[in-house]
Amino acid sequence: MVRGRSFFSDHLTFRYAPLGTGQLSGFAVVVAAKWAKKANERNKIKRLIKVVLRNLLPQVKAGWGGVIFLKKSLTPVTLRGLETEVKQLIYQTPLFYK
Repeated sequence: MVRGRSFFSDHLTFRYAPLGTGQLSGFAVVVAAKWAKKANERNKIKRLIKVVLRNLLPQVKAGWGGVIFLKKSLTPVTLRGLETEVKQLIYQTPLFYK
C-alpha cells in the first residue's frame, strides 16, 4: 500500500492501490486493540464492515486492493451507520462503476 491513495472519514481511513491486471479485487479491515480492547468487539466491527464490502463488491472494478482502518472507537456500532460511512468513503475513489 505504499503507492496507494488514502481517503478519510470521521471514523475510518480507506487506503487503496492497484494490484495488477487480471487479479480480483480484495479488501481487508483493521481494527486496532487501541479502539476495541476485547477481540470479540474488534471482530464484530470487522464483520459488520465486511458485510457492507461484500454487498459493494459486484460494483468494484477488477485489479484493486484496499484496506479500511478504524480511526476512532465506534460505540454503539450499528450496521446502518457503518454502511453509510463506508459507502461515502469508498464512493470517493475510482474503484467503482458509476
